[in-house]
Amino acid sequence: MPKQRKCIHCKAYKPELNGLRTPVGYFCTYEHAQAYALNKTARKRAKEARDKAKQERAERRARKEALRDRKWWLRKAEQTVNRYVNTRDHGKPCFSCDRPYGTHKRNASHYRSVGACKALRYNVFNIHSSCVQCNQDKSGNAIEYRIRLVRKYGEQKVKWLESQNGTPKYTIEYLKRLVDVYTRKTKVERHRTG
Repeated sequence: MPKQRKCIHCKAYKPELNGLRTPVGYFCTYEHAQAYALNKTARKRAKEARDKAKQERAERRARKEALRDRKWWLRKAEQTVNRYVNTRDHGKPCFSCDRPYGTHKRNASHYRSVGACKALRYNVFNIHSSCVQCNQDKSGNAIEYRIRLVRKYGEQKVKWLESQNGTPKYTIEYLKRLVDVYTRKTKVERHRTG
């Protein structure tokens, strides 16, 4: 008489020769092995493991965010605004010298530098995409930059930019909102320019 084994799924004793042996145990039919694999408790355990991993990632993200100080958010906001400006000005020539797009590296160039006027650090009227030679080697090529600003926005707007001298105290909450807003604007601009 063949040896009898208990099926893990249906708990019935069946001849060993008719069943299926797996690393998990013995099953009397392939369908029982498949049903065991798709068992509700197994799915529940897998879901719990996924939820636990998701919660750990969220906690790790929260701990990381708590360590970020105002200085980090100032840099992040400036990077985000500069990325938006470079996306907005994609395909256009250098703002200061009209060098064609694609023939040089690009930077987001501030008319009034961040060191000279912190109030205009994130103002998009103050920032345009320029070539590295104008922005770094010629310190922004200020004379040509101003001529083009007047042509684009008018004398009154340029005088307003030149009259700003405040030093605002940006809060972390404000900087987070700024990052969110300009991240969304960059995505919209990318879709618009194709």
